[in-house]
Amino acid sequence: MIGGINLWDPGHVNVTVDLLTALLLGLVHGLFFGLGTLIVQAMAGAAFGLRAAHRKLPGEAIREIALRTAARTLTWGGIAFFVFGVVALTFPDVADFGVDTRFHVHNLDSLGLPFLLVIFSVVGVGVTTFVTETQAWRRRALAAREPA
Repeated sequence: MIGGINLWDPGHVNVTVDLLTALLLGLVHGLFFGLGTLIVQAMAGAAFGLRAAHRKLPGEAIREIALRTAARTLTWGGIAFFVFGVVALTFPDVADFGVDTRFHVHNLDSLGLPFLLVIFSVVGVGVTTFVTETQAWRRRALAAREPA
């Protein structure tokens, strides 16, 4: 007997198995969320890469545009989520703000600040960076082709 718990008691083993099962099921949820995020990011990256290749940008340009877009999206998205986290901890009522959509679907019944943060970081920063960087590379390529 250790600490008042009989380790050879079959009931104790069942409790341990139940706790382990609950832990593993919790990890499965996170695993699928992460895999879904990975798949969406891979598809978006492939779409952006195909779009850049369709515009006949060189491989160096596509690589630089992708790196700059990813860096800005992660940097500004991280800053926005950090600031929101501090504000939500300081003012909990702000974190509960949301607009009712009248859809009776989990996570779509209201659009809250976390959703707006994702839209800001992905659409606001990511897409605008991709577009402006692609335009900048096209301008450079056209300027290089023009005779001096």
